[in-house]
Amino acid sequence: QGRGGGGAMGFGRRDRDRAGPSGFTVQLRGLPYRVTEREIADWVGEAADPVDVIIQMDRGRPSGRAECVFSSDREARRVVQTMHRRDLGHRYIECFYDE
Repeated sequence: QGRGGGGAMGFGRRDRDRAGPSGFTVQLRGLPYRVTEREIADWVGEAADPVDVIIQMDRGRPSGRAECVFSSDREARRVVQTMHRRDLGHRYIECFYDE
């Protein structure tokens, strides 16, 4: 399971197929290693509320990368336009969206 203990929106799952064909996924890179799914959701929530947040692991440890799933293409694009290279704590985060 992912960090943060899950939550009402399904945060914490690492299954890559969790959103099905209707999910619009933004890749985040450069995250602090101790960040939780809830902290990521709160951060991207400035632009749009995610349906799910999945911290990607590397050999059982956080990798500094995550996926945020949104309910629409428009929300995913807004997150990239608004949040790309913005700071989360003392790190700047890169946001990518492949349509």
